[in-house]
Amino acid sequence: MASFLTANLSVPADKRFLRMIRDYVRDLAETAGFAEDDVLGLELAAEEAFMNILQHAYPDGSQGDAFMEGTITQTELVLSIRDKGVPFDPSQENRNPDISRKDEGAAAQNIGFELMRHSVDEVFFENLGNQGKALQLVKRLPHAIETKPEYLAREIESAPLQRYDIRPMRPDEAIQVAKVFWLSYGYSYKNDVIHRPEDLTRLVGSGNMLSYVAVAENGEVAGHAGLLTKERSPLAEMASLVITPAHRGRGLMEALHAALEKKGRGDGIARGLPGYHHQPPHQSVGRRPFRGQILRP
Repeated sequence: MASFLTANLSVPADKRFLRMIRDYVRDLAETAGFAEDDVLGLELAAEEAFMNILQHAYPDGSQGDAFMEGTITQTELVLSIRDKGVPFDPSQENRNPDISRKDEGAAAQNIGFELMRHSVDEVFFENLGNQGKALQLVKRLPHAIETKPEYLAREIESAPLQRYDIRPMRPDEAIQVAKVFWLSYGYSYKNDVIHRPEDLTRLVGSGNMLSYVAVAENGEVAGHAGLLTKERSPLAEMASLVITPAHRGRGLMEALHAALEKKGRGDGIARGLPGYHHQPPHQSVGRRPFRGQILRP
């Protein structure tokens, strides 16, 4: 599957930010492998587009922003300059409506677009409805490059086989739990308390959740499971279950589930406890052969 490198920048429509625009475009162009002459051309084209936004999208000093998005594919650099200023229809202007062509002999008033056309291979204009309007500059790369982010090329290695301590979470381990969830879900986990260590600590401290962790021999939190209690109810619900990728397939989820259920029943809050667990997308944490030792509380 094709991959892309994308970088975004948004700045106020203020000439004082022109240097930032130029630096941003230069970094993109150099990352894409362009020679110095092409880098300068892209800088000038982006400068012209930005100044056009200042003069025409936000006239008379009205406030607004310019949004830059640079995408490097294996064969081209696409630079999008977007604004939410005064609407514009190039077909109604006194200029060639097909601004993607490099026609010669453009009139003097078209010098800005002419500069852009000669600096890049294609220029496109698009109205985006309530997202404003955007000018896209396309420059083909001098040679194909690898666009797969380097960090994606590294495989997550399995941790050594070892003993794990299954026990209640300590307050200072809440940040480790948040990191474990980030490794598996990013910031998409539906219970966002998990992403805020201080709130997770308060939730556990309030007695509204039992929180157990699987801790590796080096003190690293390898997994987490919670038991949410319900006010004025003997029932509880398993929640916030995760195992870090390096420690999966070792029976840790089952061990956490069993420890929580035992604790909950001992506290008299888990009669009728649903016996299920949740797993991260595309990662199996089901019942696999256990290849380590569990230290139960």
